[in-house]
Amino acid sequence: MARYELTIPNGANDFQYEQNTYGAGDTLHTDNPCEAIAFYNASRTTNPNMGRVDASRNFWSNVDSACQTQVAASPQPAPATSP
Repeated sequence: MARYELTIPNGANDFQYEQNTYGAGDTLHTDNPCEAIAFYNASRTTNPNMGRVDASRNFWSNVDSACQTQVAASPQPAPATSP
């Protein structure tokens, strides 16, 4: 079972994410919090007034925190050195 489940609300316009079309009633299942945020942001391209609703307590604040932690833990490329 995926850790994050995002369902597009009724009345939402279709949008593209990762070369797929999503619309009202469609659901994305993912374990990646940054992907959950990217999916939401993609939905806003055709639904600019759509807000975020917590289906469970603190859902979006937990997703935001988990994504920030994931980004901070990602290896960074070594800085270039001068010859």
